Amino acid sequence: MNRVKAGDKTPALMWRGAGGSDYSHKRVSTAMAIQYWGYPTATLQTGTGTPANGATGASLTPTLRWSGTEAHPNTNVKNFLLEVSKNSNMSSPVWNSGWTTATTATVPEGKLQQGTKYYWRVKIRDGGHGFLGQSTEKMSSVWSFTTNYPPPTPPVGSASPGSTGAPQTVTTLTPTLQVGAVTDPDNRPAGATVKYEFKIASGTDGKSGAVITSPLLTASGGVVKWQVRRGRCAMAALTRGWCSPLTG
Repeated sequence: MNRVKAGDKTPALMWRGAGGSDYSHKRVSTAMAIQYWGYPTATLQTGTGTPANGATGASLTPTLRWSGTEAHPNTNVKNFLLEVSKNSNMSSPVWNSGWTTATTATVPEGKLQQGTKYYWRVKIRDGGHGFLGQSTEKMSSVWSFTTNYPPPTPPVGSASPGSTGAPQTVTTLTPTLQVGAVTDPDNRPAGATVKYEFKIASGTDGKSGAVITSPLLTASGGVVKWQVRRGRCAMAALTRGWCSPLTG
């Protein structure tokens, strides 16, 4: 039988016989087999790009990982939902992954703030969820991480050529791009060097429609310079630049 819900404390099963008006003595032999399986479990994991529990200096777009087990004898379905919150009790999540069968999820750009502590957990449910109105949804433990304070973007006024205002015309296909150096506000990881990446693009945001991207560069004398290699820029092309600093 499969009609007894877990935790039911009322008489759910009853055997009854029917006899005539005369007294008679009858023997009844009964048997009942009960099959039970445990709830599914979710376990948080570390890995490449995944901050350990309590880590600092985490990325603003971390990839979070977990694993799951379930004991249902008739299905191997496991569904997960990742939640990220500023609160240790996981109230008011800032982002969730939605129900998925995947065991990793990357927090999208713009969801986390720099220098902020976040908590995360995973919910799991198996293929028996919803049967007879019964929930098999369970939760993992809660882990935390604190996001990094990334180095600021170099001041626009320090950029050359281009800077501000109307696009600047250059007379060479191998221009030297330059910006002022910046410092890492939280020095994480400790002693790391700020490195820079230039990008030349056709998009108005200076990122999309990329034409060429520089290797990672370090500052010298308070400035960062990079000369575009020959054959990378086209004549009479309107391009926009972007310089992104990072620590490592």
